[in-house]
This record gives sequence, C-alpha cells and structure tokens, in this order.
Amino acid sequence: MELDLGNVTDIEPLERGESGRIYLPWIKGTKRVLLLARKLEIRRALSDPHLYHQPFIVEKDDDVKEGIPGSFRLMGAGWGHGVDYADRAAVMSEKGFS
Repeated sequence: MELDLGNVTDIEPLERGESGRIYLPWIKGTKRVLLLARKLEIRRALSDPHLYHQPFIVEKDDDVKEGIPGSFRLMGAGWGHGVDYADRAAVMSEKGFS
C-alpha cells in the first residue's frame, strides 16, 4: 500500500549519526508528514528502486510555488559503513592488531 503525502514540501533530517547518515528524516507533504526510522525504508522512500547509500544531502529547488519546491536534489555523501578507515585503523591499533 502506497502512502499519499500529497506534494512534498520538505525533507528535513531530524537526526544524523556521527558519520553524517540521516537516521530520522521527516518527509513533509501537503497531506501528511512521514517520519522514516529504518535505513532501507529511508532509501526506498526517496528513490526508485532505492538510494544506493544512506549518507546524503538534500537541496531544495529555489523555485517554490505556493510553498511547494519544484524539485529536490539528493546528493550522495559517501559509501561504506560510515567509519573512516583512519579511525578504524587507530582503534584496531589501540587493541593490539597489526
């Protein structure tokens, strides 16, 4: 079953993790507001078939008519698990790994 939000007016990150991944985005529509709380749910809701990675930045089109942006642009902000290799190496080194 598809949820009708109406026209999307905003995509707002309510919470981001340390890696920059959006964990709780609000998707605001003219009919409803939707809070997405799971990674796959977020990626599926924002792209067809789905976004390939979760860390992204949202830009709204400046051309807003009656409170509705003309478009949204989702720009990827990385791949992987959200842990920088240098950070991971430092932790592993502290634990005695070579």
